[in-house]
Amino acid sequence: MSPNRATLHGRLTELGLESIELDGETLHGILSAIQALQTPLVPHTRAPRADGMAKGDAVFRHGSIVAGYLHCNCHSNPQRHRQVIQAMNPYRYSNSEIAAVYRVIRERRDMRHFRPDPLDPALLERLLHAAHLAPSVGFMQPWRFIRITDRNLRARLHALVEDERQRTAIALGERHDEFMQLKVEGILNCGEVLVAA
Repeated sequence: MSPNRATLHGRLTELGLESIELDGETLHGILSAIQALQTPLVPHTRAPRADGMAKGDAVFRHGSIVAGYLHCNCHSNPQRHRQVIQAMNPYRYSNSEIAAVYRVIRERRDMRHFRPDPLDPALLERLLHAAHLAPSVGFMQPWRFIRITDRNLRARLHALVEDERQRTAIALGERHDEFMQLKVEGILNCGEVLVAA
């Protein structure tokens, strides 16, 4: 966060109780000092000491970074303990956002039947924007999306795909018949054809 210096004491120099407020709930902790920190940062806040005599552990804020060193007794409520740690990370996704990602992964399905309706231009732009955000090494995005609108070109692409499908079925040997029953493309009847190249 900044140029700091911590000096380790030869023994425990301070021990006491402290607490911190989080979303209207008080979490109690233990202050145990075994080192001294020299920093130019001014504490954003401190966990109040239960005895009211000395200041508790400091919580620092530097830009978007929040850091502190607070020992919380959360054995009776470990979920609150996680919330304390998570609250200090401004980049963390919310629980509902995380759950949504897992739901999408769990409910993903292959599309094998397609509608011929043309896509709304705004929807197509939105889908292409999402595709461009796909991960790549160094975020180089080494792909181009080509929109196929010519029906004759669609037919030629379909012929190439069908030829490859026949070759794949032969290569599968005893699984030939099983593979040939699968629908693996919809080039001729889908609303849009996009080629990732």
